Amino acid sequence: MANLDCVLEFPVLVDAASNMADPHSGILNLVRKDWKKVLHNHPKFQDVSTCRPPFQEATDSKNASVQRLSNVHHLDVVIFGKFSLFYDGNKDHHFITVREGESFTEILKGMTSDLTGVKLSTGRFFVEACSPLYCKPCRETRLENRLPLITKKREWCVLKTKIYNGETIQNVFRSDIENLFRGTVFCGIVHFQISSRYFYTNMQNERECRLSGNCKDMILFKEVNVLPRVDFQLGQIGEIETTREEKSVKMVKGENDYFESMTQHCKRANEHESREFSKKIKNSEEKLIIEGIPTELNRNENDINPLKFDVTLEKFTM
Repeated sequence: MANLDCVLEFPVLVDAASNMADPHSGILNLVRKDWKKVLHNHPKFQDVSTCRPPFQEATDSKNASVQRLSNVHHLDVVIFGKFSLFYDGNKDHHFITVREGESFTEILKGMTSDLTGVKLSTGRFFVEACSPLYCKPCRETRLENRLPLITKKREWCVLKTKIYNGETIQNVFRSDIENLFRGTVFCGIVHFQISSRYFYTNMQNERECRLSGNCKDMILFKEVNVLPRVDFQLGQIGEIETTREEKSVKMVKGENDYFESMTQHCKRANEHESREFSKKIKNSEEKLIIEGIPTELNRNENDINPLKFDVTLEKFTM
């Protein structure tokens, strides 16, 4: 299983997390070995975890109640974890749901330490939309790839959506993220802007709390891309040897199947012809005799004489 220690073995991911967490902007980088010490020494986290009450009064929405941070507007953190994509009712707004993560679990405990009798969930964060009409990098990238600037779905900023393929980090579109990770649990290094917590009732009629906010930046990847290398060999399945007797039996069986299928085909063809009228055309030197004999009658067909028509052909001269 991939964990933070596995990620720290890849310098490209460590450098990317460091660049994502700009210290001048107050973004806290927790993709490091001493992440717990750094988190608890951070002033904003201390304010959130020690101030009472750290959140405003709850406001009720359709299916949940929301409490927003009161003393600080938000808490910016860069963490490693496992995530999944979540769609809302209209399948347009996208959220990233936290599935696992030591650092996020520690943040969740600190921001819910004042709660009693509430089951702790994880977190769900909204991915901000970006319009290519007003974002130069997105506009230039879409024009270079001959993609329309106006789309039906909300787009994400191409500068903020990245994947790690095991070697390099690449910027991708939202559709690439969906095609790669939809319906799966994946790993990633993300920048979350935590601003509120949600209370809702789950299917077991239990009160749960989850953190929420915005997803500002992401580097997503498959778990196998950060696991230790495993040497393996591909096995080859040889052909199954058969004896001469088995081959002859298969050949005879195949011929019998062929003749049986041909017999059934001829039988069906004869039945089809018997349901139609028999028409015979006899052309002699100067007479044309047409016989029309029905083959299926309700009474004995031997009592009915066939009808004959004599037609005399005359040569046409100019």
